[in-house]
Amino acid sequence: MKKMFICVLTVILIFGWVMLGGIVYAQPKGDIKIGALIPYTGMGNMVAKDMERSFELGLDELGWKIAGRKVILIKEDETDDPAIAVAKARKLVEEDKVVMILGPLLAHTSAAVAGYLARLKIVNFTNAMTEKTRSDDSFYVTGSGASGAYPAGLYAYGEMGARTAALMDMDYIMGAFMEKGFTIGFEERGGKVVSKQRIPMGTADMAPFIEAIPPNVNILGLFLIAPSDIAFVRQYQQYGLKIPVIFTVCQPQSEEILAQMGDRAIGMFGNNPSSIYVDNPMMKQWGAKWKAKYGKITGGAMYPTGLVMYAKAVEASKGDTSYDKLVPILKNLQIEVPTGTFKFTDGRMAVQDYYILQVVKEGDRYYWKPIKKYLQIPPM
Repeated sequence: MKKMFICVLTVILIFGWVMLGGIVYAQPKGDIKIGALIPYTGMGNMVAKDMERSFELGLDELGWKIAGRKVILIKEDETDDPAIAVAKARKLVEEDKVVMILGPLLAHTSAAVAGYLARLKIVNFTNAMTEKTRSDDSFYVTGSGASGAYPAGLYAYGEMGARTAALMDMDYIMGAFMEKGFTIGFEERGGKVVSKQRIPMGTADMAPFIEAIPPNVNILGLFLIAPSDIAFVRQYQQYGLKIPVIFTVCQPQSEEILAQMGDRAIGMFGNNPSSIYVDNPMMKQWGAKWKAKYGKITGGAMYPTGLVMYAKAVEASKGDTSYDKLVPILKNLQIEVPTGTFKFTDGRMAVQDYYILQVVKEGDRYYWKPIKKYLQIPPM
Protein backbone atom coordinates (compact mmCIF):
# COMPACT_ATOMS: atom_id res chain seq x y z
CA MET A 1 0.00 0.00 0.00
CA LYS A 2 2.82 2.37 0.87
CA LYS A 3 4.48 1.76 -2.51
CA MET A 4 1.16 2.31 -4.29
CA PHE A 5 0.64 5.57 -2.39
CA ILE A 6 4.11 6.76 -3.36
CA CYS A 7 3.49 5.86 -7.02
CA VAL A 8 0.14 7.66 -7.07
CA LEU A 9 1.67 10.69 -5.37
CA THR A 10 4.52 10.67 -7.88
CA VAL A 11 2.08 10.56 -10.80
CA ILE A 12 0.10 13.44 -9.29
CA LEU A 13 3.25 15.51 -8.81
CA ILE A 14 4.47 14.77 -12.32
CA PHE A 15 1.05 15.63 -13.75
CA GLY A 16 1.00 18.85 -11.76
CA TRP A 17 4.53 19.72 -12.95
CA VAL A 18 3.55 19.10 -16.55
CA MET A 19 0.47 21.30 -16.19
CA LEU A 20 2.52 24.05 -14.61
CA GLY A 21 5.16 23.53 -17.24
CA GLY A 22 2.47 23.91 -19.90
CA ILE A 23 1.59 27.28 -18.48
CA VAL A 24 5.23 28.27 -18.45
CA TYR A 25 5.67 27.16 -22.05
CA ALA A 26 2.55 29.13 -23.03
CA GLN A 27 4.39 32.21 -21.72
CA PRO A 28 7.82 31.86 -23.33
CA LYS A 29 10.38 34.50 -22.48
CA GLY A 30 11.96 34.54 -25.90
CA ASP A 31 11.38 36.92 -28.78
CA ILE A 32 7.91 37.69 -30.09
CA LYS A 33 7.98 37.20 -33.84
CA ILE A 34 5.36 39.22 -35.73
CA GLY A 35 4.67 38.80 -39.43
CA ALA A 36 3.46 41.57 -41.72
CA LEU A 37 1.78 41.00 -45.08
CA ILE A 38 2.13 44.24 -47.05
CA PRO A 39 1.18 44.84 -50.73
CA TYR A 40 4.56 46.02 -51.99
CA THR A 41 3.47 45.01 -55.50
CA GLY A 42 0.03 44.94 -57.13
CA MET A 43 -3.05 47.11 -56.73
CA GLY A 44 -2.32 48.13 -53.13
CA ASN A 45 1.25 49.25 -53.63
CA MET A 46 0.38 52.96 -53.35
CA VAL A 47 -0.06 52.58 -49.58
CA ALA A 48 2.51 49.83 -48.93
CA LYS A 49 5.32 52.10 -47.80
CA ASP A 50 3.14 53.99 -45.35
CA MET A 51 1.71 50.70 -44.06
CA GLU A 52 5.24 49.44 -43.39
CA ARG A 53 6.21 52.72 -41.74
CA SER A 54 3.11 52.61 -39.55
CA PHE A 55 4.08 49.22 -38.13
CA GLU A 56 7.69 50.26 -37.59
CA LEU A 57 6.84 53.57 -35.91
CA GLY A 58 4.33 51.75 -33.73
CA LEU A 59 7.07 49.38 -32.64
CA ASP A 60 9.35 52.37 -32.03
CA GLU A 61 6.74 53.66 -29.57
CA LEU A 62 6.79 50.27 -27.85
CA GLY A 63 10.58 50.23 -27.77
CA TRP A 64 10.42 47.09 -29.93
CA LYS A 65 9.31 45.22 -26.82
CA ILE A 66 5.98 43.89 -25.60
CA ALA A 67 5.60 42.77 -21.97
CA GLY A 68 9.38 42.93 -21.66
CA ARG A 69 9.99 40.63 -24.63
CA LYS A 70 11.88 41.68 -27.75
CA VAL A 71 9.78 42.00 -30.92
CA ILE A 72 11.03 40.89 -34.33
CA LEU A 73 9.06 42.08 -37.36
CA ILE A 74 9.23 39.91 -40.50
CA LYS A 75 7.75 41.49 -43.64
CA GLU A 76 6.47 39.77 -46.76
CA ASP A 77 4.79 40.96 -49.98
CA GLU A 78 1.14 39.90 -50.17
CA THR A 79 1.02 41.13 -53.83
CA ASP A 80 -2.58 41.12 -55.05
CA ASP A 81 -2.64 37.38 -55.75
CA PRO A 82 -4.45 35.25 -53.12
CA ALA A 83 -2.30 32.19 -53.85
CA ILE A 84 0.91 34.17 -53.31
CA ALA A 85 -0.48 35.80 -50.17
CA VAL A 86 -1.26 32.37 -48.69
CA ALA A 87 2.21 31.12 -49.61
CA LYS A 88 3.76 34.10 -47.82
CA ALA A 89 1.53 33.54 -44.77
CA ARG A 90 2.55 29.88 -44.72
CA LYS A 91 6.20 30.89 -44.82
CA LEU A 92 5.71 33.29 -41.90
CA VAL A 93 3.93 30.66 -39.82
CA GLU A 94 5.75 27.46 -40.69
CA GLU A 95 9.29 28.71 -41.31
CA ASP A 96 9.58 31.96 -39.36
CA LYS A 97 7.38 30.76 -36.47
CA VAL A 98 5.51 34.05 -36.04
CA VAL A 99 2.84 34.20 -33.34
CA MET A 100 0.83 37.00 -34.97
CA ILE A 101 0.30 38.44 -38.46
CA LEU A 102 -0.48 42.06 -39.36
CA GLY A 103 -2.28 42.40 -42.72
CA PRO A 104 -3.08 41.68 -45.48
CA LEU A 105 -4.56 44.92 -46.78
CA LEU A 106 -6.66 43.72 -49.72
CA ALA A 107 -10.05 42.08 -49.28
CA HIS A 108 -9.48 39.09 -51.57
CA THR A 109 -5.98 38.25 -50.32
CA SER A 110 -7.20 38.67 -46.74
CA ALA A 111 -10.02 36.19 -47.35
CA ALA A 112 -7.56 33.61 -48.67
CA VAL A 113 -5.11 34.10 -45.80
CA ALA A 114 -7.95 33.85 -43.25
CA GLY A 115 -8.90 30.52 -44.79
CA TYR A 116 -5.34 29.25 -44.35
CA LEU A 117 -5.10 30.52 -40.75
CA ALA A 118 -8.51 29.14 -39.76
CA ARG A 119 -7.09 25.93 -38.31
CA LEU A 120 -3.78 27.22 -36.94
CA LYS A 121 -4.66 29.51 -34.01
CA ILE A 122 -2.43 32.34 -35.20
CA VAL A 123 -3.85 35.76 -34.26
CA ASN A 124 -4.29 37.93 -37.37
CA PHE A 125 -5.07 41.66 -37.54
CA THR A 126 -6.14 42.29 -41.11
CA ASN A 127 -6.51 45.78 -42.55
CA ALA A 128 -9.00 44.50 -45.11
CA MET A 129 -12.78 44.51 -44.87
CA THR A 130 -15.08 41.53 -45.08
CA GLU A 131 -18.78 40.74 -44.97
CA LYS A 132 -18.42 37.95 -42.45
CA THR A 133 -15.58 36.60 -40.36
CA ARG A 134 -13.81 33.79 -42.19
CA SER A 135 -11.65 32.58 -39.32
CA ASP A 136 -11.71 32.58 -35.55
CA ASP A 137 -8.09 33.71 -35.82
CA SER A 138 -8.72 36.96 -37.72
CA PHE A 139 -9.59 40.36 -36.26
CA TYR A 140 -10.83 42.93 -38.78
CA VAL A 141 -9.32 46.30 -37.85
CA THR A 142 -11.33 48.18 -40.50
CA GLY A 143 -14.60 46.41 -39.68
CA SER A 144 -17.06 44.87 -42.07
CA GLY A 145 -17.21 45.84 -45.72
CA ALA A 146 -20.66 47.37 -45.54
CA SER A 147 -19.86 49.41 -42.43
CA GLY A 148 -16.90 50.91 -44.27
CA ALA A 149 -19.07 52.74 -46.80
CA TYR A 150 -22.16 53.24 -44.64
CA PRO A 151 -21.19 56.75 -43.37
CA ALA A 152 -20.78 57.95 -46.97
CA GLY A 153 -24.41 57.07 -47.62
CA LEU A 154 -25.52 58.85 -44.45
CA TYR A 155 -23.57 61.98 -45.37
CA ALA A 156 -24.76 62.04 -48.98
CA TYR A 157 -28.38 62.05 -47.88
CA GLY A 158 -28.20 64.01 -44.65
CA GLU A 159 -25.56 66.66 -45.31
CA MET A 160 -25.41 66.92 -49.10
CA GLY A 161 -29.17 66.74 -49.63
CA ALA A 162 -28.93 63.99 -52.27
CA ARG A 163 -32.04 61.90 -52.91
CA THR A 164 -30.86 59.84 -55.89
CA ALA A 165 -27.42 58.30 -56.38
CA ALA A 166 -25.40 56.50 -59.04
CA LEU A 167 -22.59 54.17 -57.94
CA MET A 168 -19.37 53.05 -59.62
CA ASP A 169 -17.37 50.35 -57.85
CA MET A 170 -14.38 48.25 -58.82
CA ASP A 171 -15.49 44.79 -59.92
CA TYR A 172 -14.06 42.69 -57.11
CA ILE A 173 -14.99 41.76 -53.56
CA MET A 174 -14.18 45.14 -52.00
CA GLY A 175 -16.28 46.94 -54.60
CA ALA A 176 -19.27 44.79 -53.68
CA PHE A 177 -18.82 45.73 -50.00
CA MET A 178 -18.68 49.43 -50.82
CA GLU A 179 -21.76 49.26 -53.01
CA LYS A 180 -23.72 47.51 -50.27
CA GLY A 181 -22.63 49.83 -47.45
CA PHE A 182 -23.38 53.06 -49.28
CA THR A 183 -26.76 51.73 -50.40
CA ILE A 184 -27.75 50.79 -46.84
CA GLY A 185 -26.78 54.19 -45.42
CA PHE A 186 -28.38 56.15 -48.25
CA GLU A 187 -31.61 54.22 -48.62
CA GLU A 188 -32.38 53.76 -44.92
CA ARG A 189 -32.64 57.55 -44.74
CA GLY A 190 -34.98 57.68 -47.73
CA GLY A 191 -32.68 58.01 -50.74
CA LYS A 192 -32.67 55.80 -53.83
CA VAL A 193 -29.68 54.29 -55.63
CA VAL A 194 -30.79 54.29 -59.26
CA SER A 195 -27.65 52.95 -60.95
CA LYS A 196 -24.85 50.53 -60.01
CA GLN A 197 -21.90 50.01 -62.35
CA ARG A 198 -19.04 47.56 -61.80
CA ILE A 199 -15.73 48.76 -63.25
CA PRO A 200 -13.22 46.10 -64.41
CA MET A 201 -9.84 46.25 -62.69
CA GLY A 202 -7.28 48.25 -64.64
CA THR A 203 -9.83 50.31 -66.59
CA ALA A 204 -8.06 53.38 -67.98
CA ASP A 205 -10.93 54.75 -70.07
CA MET A 206 -13.94 55.69 -67.96
CA ALA A 207 -15.87 57.38 -70.79
CA PRO A 208 -18.34 54.50 -71.40
CA PHE A 209 -19.21 54.40 -67.70
CA ILE A 210 -19.55 58.18 -67.43
CA GLU A 211 -21.87 58.16 -70.43
CA ALA A 212 -24.03 55.55 -68.68
CA ILE A 213 -24.69 57.75 -65.62
CA PRO A 214 -28.45 58.34 -65.48
CA PRO A 215 -29.56 61.95 -65.97
CA ASN A 216 -30.57 64.04 -62.98
CA VAL A 217 -28.96 61.96 -60.23
CA ASN A 218 -27.96 64.03 -57.21
CA ILE A 219 -24.66 62.36 -56.32
CA LEU A 220 -22.04 59.90 -57.56
CA GLY A 221 -20.64 57.37 -55.09
CA LEU A 222 -17.30 55.90 -56.15
CA PHE A 223 -14.93 53.18 -55.10
CA LEU A 224 -12.17 53.32 -57.71
CA ILE A 225 -8.45 52.64 -57.65
CA ALA A 226 -5.72 53.69 -60.07
CA PRO A 227 -5.79 54.10 -63.00
CA SER A 228 -9.61 54.23 -62.99
CA ASP A 229 -9.91 56.98 -60.37
CA ILE A 230 -7.45 59.28 -62.17
CA ALA A 231 -9.14 58.65 -65.52
CA PHE A 232 -12.59 59.28 -64.01
CA VAL A 233 -11.69 62.67 -62.56
CA ARG A 234 -10.07 63.81 -65.81
CA GLN A 235 -12.86 62.59 -68.10
CA TYR A 236 -15.62 63.66 -65.73
CA GLN A 237 -14.46 67.26 -66.13
CA GLN A 238 -14.12 66.84 -69.89
CA TYR A 239 -17.77 65.83 -70.03
CA GLY A 240 -18.66 68.99 -68.11
CA LEU A 241 -20.55 67.15 -65.38
CA LYS A 242 -21.32 68.97 -62.13
CA ILE A 243 -22.78 66.15 -60.02
CA PRO A 244 -21.11 66.06 -56.57
CA VAL A 245 -18.72 63.13 -56.03
CA ILE A 246 -18.07 61.15 -52.85
CA PHE A 247 -15.52 58.35 -52.61
CA THR A 248 -17.16 55.75 -50.39
CA VAL A 249 -13.70 54.90 -49.00
CA CYS A 250 -10.97 57.29 -50.07
CA GLN A 251 -7.82 55.54 -48.82
CA PRO A 252 -6.78 54.52 -52.38
CA GLN A 253 -6.73 58.24 -53.28
CA SER A 254 -3.40 58.95 -51.62
CA GLU A 255 -1.84 62.39 -51.81
CA GLU A 256 0.27 61.17 -54.72
CA ILE A 257 -2.90 60.16 -56.58
CA LEU A 258 -4.60 63.46 -55.70
CA ALA A 259 -1.58 65.32 -57.08
CA GLN A 260 -2.08 63.52 -60.40
CA MET A 261 -5.74 64.56 -60.37
CA GLY A 262 -4.74 68.16 -59.68
CA ASP A 263 -7.24 70.97 -59.21
CA ARG A 264 -9.98 68.78 -60.70
CA ALA A 265 -10.05 66.89 -57.38
CA ILE A 266 -10.64 69.94 -55.17
CA GLY A 267 -13.98 69.77 -53.38
CA MET A 268 -14.56 66.04 -53.84
CA PHE A 269 -15.78 64.21 -50.75
CA GLY A 270 -14.47 61.00 -49.21
CA ASN A 271 -15.00 58.64 -46.27
CA ASN A 272 -12.39 56.85 -44.15
CA PRO A 273 -11.96 55.42 -40.63
CA SER A 274 -8.69 57.30 -40.19
CA SER A 275 -6.92 60.51 -41.09
CA ILE A 276 -3.59 61.93 -39.98
CA TYR A 277 -5.26 65.34 -40.12
CA VAL A 278 -7.72 64.69 -37.29
CA ASP A 279 -7.31 67.65 -34.94
CA ASN A 280 -6.62 66.28 -31.47
CA PRO A 281 -3.52 66.04 -29.22
CA MET A 282 -3.05 62.29 -29.68
CA MET A 283 -3.03 62.54 -33.49
CA LYS A 284 -0.77 65.60 -33.42
CA GLN A 285 1.72 63.65 -31.31
CA TRP A 286 1.60 60.71 -33.74
CA GLY A 287 2.03 63.09 -36.69
CA ALA A 288 5.02 64.79 -35.04
CA LYS A 289 6.73 61.43 -34.51
CA TRP A 290 5.98 60.44 -38.10
CA LYS A 291 7.48 63.67 -39.41
CA ALA A 292 10.55 63.35 -37.23
CA LYS A 293 11.24 59.82 -38.44
CA TYR A 294 10.22 60.04 -42.11
CA GLY A 295 10.68 63.71 -42.97
CA LYS A 296 7.10 64.65 -43.79
CA ILE A 297 3.52 63.86 -42.91
CA THR A 298 1.41 62.21 -45.58
CA GLY A 299 -2.23 61.19 -45.71
CA GLY A 300 -1.17 57.56 -45.45
CA ALA A 301 0.40 58.01 -42.02
CA MET A 302 -1.83 55.34 -40.52
CA TYR A 303 -1.95 54.56 -36.81
CA PRO A 304 -1.21 50.83 -36.20
CA THR A 305 -4.35 50.06 -34.22
CA GLY A 306 -4.09 46.28 -34.58
CA LEU A 307 -0.51 46.28 -33.33
CA VAL A 308 -1.42 48.44 -30.34
CA MET A 309 -4.40 46.19 -29.49
CA TYR A 310 -2.14 43.15 -29.62
CA ALA A 311 0.49 44.77 -27.40
CA LYS A 312 -2.09 45.72 -24.77
CA ALA A 313 -3.56 42.21 -24.83
CA VAL A 314 -0.14 40.57 -24.36
CA GLU A 315 0.63 42.98 -21.54
CA ALA A 316 -2.70 42.09 -19.91
CA SER A 317 -1.81 38.39 -20.21
CA LYS A 318 1.58 39.05 -18.56
CA GLY A 319 3.47 38.02 -21.66
CA ASP A 320 1.41 35.00 -22.65
CA THR A 321 1.12 35.04 -26.46
CA SER A 322 -1.01 31.89 -26.72
CA TYR A 323 -4.14 32.16 -28.83
CA ASP A 324 -6.48 30.81 -26.15
CA LYS A 325 -5.27 33.41 -23.67
CA LEU A 326 -5.27 36.44 -26.00
CA VAL A 327 -8.54 36.08 -27.90
CA PRO A 328 -10.87 36.56 -24.88
CA ILE A 329 -8.83 39.61 -23.86
CA LEU A 330 -9.00 41.12 -27.33
CA LYS A 331 -12.75 40.63 -27.55
CA ASN A 332 -13.22 42.67 -24.38
CA LEU A 333 -10.51 45.27 -24.90
CA GLN A 334 -11.37 48.91 -25.62
CA ILE A 335 -8.71 51.53 -26.28
CA GLU A 336 -8.44 55.16 -27.30
CA VAL A 337 -6.58 55.74 -30.56
CA PRO A 338 -5.91 59.06 -32.32
CA THR A 339 -9.12 58.71 -34.35
CA GLY A 340 -11.38 57.85 -31.40
CA THR A 341 -12.58 54.88 -29.35
CA PHE A 342 -11.78 51.44 -30.79
CA LYS A 343 -13.00 47.97 -29.85
CA PHE A 344 -13.93 44.64 -31.41
CA THR A 345 -17.29 42.91 -31.35
CA ASP A 346 -17.51 39.34 -30.09
CA GLY A 347 -17.31 38.42 -33.78
CA ARG A 348 -13.90 40.16 -34.05
CA MET A 349 -15.15 43.09 -36.17
CA ALA A 350 -14.06 46.65 -35.43
CA VAL A 351 -16.40 49.24 -33.96
CA GLN A 352 -14.88 52.68 -34.57
CA ASP A 353 -15.42 56.26 -35.67
CA TYR A 354 -15.49 57.28 -39.33
CA TYR A 355 -14.63 60.60 -40.96
CA ILE A 356 -16.04 62.42 -43.95
CA LEU A 357 -13.24 64.30 -45.71
CA GLN A 358 -12.93 66.78 -48.54
CA VAL A 359 -10.06 67.43 -50.94
CA VAL A 360 -8.35 70.76 -50.30
CA LYS A 361 -5.23 72.39 -51.67
CA GLU A 362 -2.61 74.15 -49.58
CA GLY A 363 0.32 75.51 -51.55
CA ASP A 364 1.10 72.77 -54.03
CA ARG A 365 -0.29 69.98 -51.79
CA TYR A 366 -3.63 68.23 -52.21
CA TYR A 367 -4.97 66.27 -49.25
CA TRP A 368 -8.13 64.97 -47.56
CA LYS A 369 -9.30 67.31 -44.78
CA PRO A 370 -11.72 65.89 -42.15
CA ILE A 371 -15.01 67.79 -42.01
CA LYS A 372 -17.42 65.50 -40.10
CA LYS A 373 -17.22 62.57 -37.69
CA TYR A 374 -19.60 59.63 -37.32
CA LEU A 375 -19.25 57.90 -33.97
CA GLN A 376 -18.85 54.18 -33.35
CA ILE A 377 -20.07 52.64 -36.60
CA PRO A 378 -20.84 48.95 -35.95
CA PRO A 379 -20.38 46.06 -38.40
CA MET A 380 -23.29 45.32 -40.71
